[in-house]
Amino acid sequence: MLKLALIANGIIMTLIGLQALFTPAGFLGDYGVALPSASALAEARSIHGGGFSALGLLMWLGLLWKEFRLTALRTAAFFMIGLAFGRTLGIVFDGAFGFNTFFSTAVEIILGVLAIMALQRERASAQT
Repeated sequence: MLKLALIANGIIMTLIGLQALFTPAGFLGDYGVALPSASALAEARSIHGGGFSALGLLMWLGLLWKEFRLTALRTAAFFMIGLAFGRTLGIVFDGAFGFNTFFSTAVEIILGVLAIMALQRERASAQT
């Protein structure tokens, strides 16, 4: 379960990070977000590209080194559930009923719950 949670989160975070680093307008354009200036592109590269790439790297470090595992799993759980919560607020308050929003929310919930389940298993195995 631990490896699955880290690999799944690592793949998604890395892919999002790379896409946002190299094609930020295309990545955010899928959600209807326009980036009309160089500063807007740089901001998207920083937040979405750099942020998600760093999180992806943390997942891979957690997979490779035991010292990073709990930190990576906790980060994945908090971050993914936080994203899903924010998107859910967007659905409720803003009427963001597009396919991309629903699909992304579902993926974030699944990845967050997977990380939570892995953490619970790690805690249970540490107690025995």
